[in-house]
Amino acid sequence: MKIPQGFPITLRKYQISIAEKAALKNTLVVLPTGLGKTVIAAAVVLQVFGSDGRAIIMAPTRPLVQQHLKEFQKLLMLNDHQISGISGHTGVKERIDLWKRRVAVCTPQVLQNDLKSGYVKLDDVSCLVIDEAHRAVGNYAYVDISRKFMEKSSGIIIALTASPGSDASKFQDIKNSLGIEQVIIKDESDPDIKEYVQDVKITVTKIARPEVSKIVQLNCERILLNLKSPLMELEYFKGRKLNRSTLAQSIPVLSDMAKNNDGSLFRIIPRVSASIRLDTALEYLETQGSEMFFEYIDSILQSEEKTMIRTAELFRADPLFNALLDLKEEAISSEENPKMKVVLRLCREALESSGDSKIIVFTHFRKTSVKLTNFLNENIAGMPAVSFVGQSRRSGLGGMSQSEQHMVLDDFRNGKKKILVATSVAEEGLDIPQTDEVIFFEPVPSDIRSIQRRGRTGRIRSGQVHILTYEGTRDIGYLYSSQRKEQNMKKMMRSDGRKKNDLYSF
Repeated sequence: MKIPQGFPITLRKYQISIAEKAALKNTLVVLPTGLGKTVIAAAVVLQVFGSDGRAIIMAPTRPLVQQHLKEFQKLLMLNDHQISGISGHTGVKERIDLWKRRVAVCTPQVLQNDLKSGYVKLDDVSCLVIDEAHRAVGNYAYVDISRKFMEKSSGIIIALTASPGSDASKFQDIKNSLGIEQVIIKDESDPDIKEYVQDVKITVTKIARPEVSKIVQLNCERILLNLKSPLMELEYFKGRKLNRSTLAQSIPVLSDMAKNNDGSLFRIIPRVSASIRLDTALEYLETQGSEMFFEYIDSILQSEEKTMIRTAELFRADPLFNALLDLKEEAISSEENPKMKVVLRLCREALESSGDSKIIVFTHFRKTSVKLTNFLNENIAGMPAVSFVGQSRRSGLGGMSQSEQHMVLDDFRNGKKKILVATSVAEEGLDIPQTDEVIFFEPVPSDIRSIQRRGRTGRIRSGQVHILTYEGTRDIGYLYSSQRKEQNMKKMMRSDGRKKNDLYSF
């Protein structure tokens, strides 16, 4: 089976090879960011849906849906009445009509809901494209949709990801959930894609913290240990790590136990909540700085919400906590956020070396994105920085509407804004060409997210990645964790492929 004539762009040899194989059976394509996974998917769609077939293309976020809508319309050579973009913001009556078009680009959540409501059917869908396929685990909508597609349709699935993760069991879950019959893996070392891969230099910057910040951290860790001590004596926690994830999972279990046979646990559950919140505060301190830490602590102390009041009471019951509060003014004034100063220096150097430079700064927290954007604009003439965050509105911080997101990305693409300060919403798949530098305000422990962040640069020309870490904090652990997971991911995929080489292509 060959790529149809008239395809609007010239395909590279590896893209042709992958597309021809993927058109034959359900395929997972693992390909580094910037090497044309969307182009491959479009070529597959053109091969399989003939003159009267339909295709559905799914992406996990609304900005990605809008991006894919434009790309697939061009690549599939469709007019405005043949392709539609659908999200939860689209009205029900409009969606019913839009699903009837030859190609629908949508979020998985809206497709899942409309399948349940009977607004859309999969029987005549020839090709289901799943972007960011590493999400296809657990209860994520991709899993349910793929199962229904395989039950109702004789069409094929093409799933795309740059990073399936390092967990072998999760990788197997992804393949099982999507009915994958073959996996095609390419990385930067493959001869047929090596010429298209740009050099990316990665620099890790370790930043010293003021002594007072270290004292705040030490006191906070002692308070956290005092909070957790009674928990360690419970049978439920024997053999478990008392990290945030375990503690959060324990709350509904302990609540049920308290209601059924052990009322004393009602006194323990507030300690669990307080431990979670204090560990969150510690993460702010270790990765963002003292100002964010104390702002979070103050929000707890000033809250009128019942569980927050109980947390504040538990904090204040520890004599170390008052000593910690006494350090607030000194910690904030002495720090002046060293990470922000390093970001400022890196941005100035990039802009001075080339006025056309584009920089993306990734931050884990939305509040940091806003603070850092303001800091950069106060210190760099010309208002070159803009914040880019998700659409949800939480914790009193306003999100961005879809039109605002489009406007920001357009301003960044055309050079009106030189610095994009983004949360995780910009990690997955967004087409932002010619980004010269990517700065991690903090490392992330996820190999998938690290790969996606780095993938925003080095697409057209060589790029720079800077990862900022505070010495002696969980920043360092997160950095090593992501590096180890990424190495394990590559080993796992290669090893898995060798065991099942009839299903794999390299």
